[in-house]
Amino acid sequence: MTTLTNLKVLLLKDDLPAYKVAAKLGLHPSILSEYALGKKTIPKRHIRPLCRYFKVTQQELLGTSEFSDATE
Repeated sequence: MTTLTNLKVLLLKDDLPAYKVAAKLGLHPSILSEYALGKKTIPKRHIRPLCRYFKVTQQELLGTSEFSDATE
């Protein structure tokens, strides 16, 4: 999986709308959307907060390893 796919899956699994996730992370909703759509690469400074929020590793977020329930 790619970062794009992983972030989209994580956002879909979350019970909150993407704009609320962005607010909790201190991001503008359009920035989170651009990351999820693959329009922008996630900068290093945003990787750790995203990983903490979604409770995944950096490798899972960035697509270097898949999380176990990504296809569920």
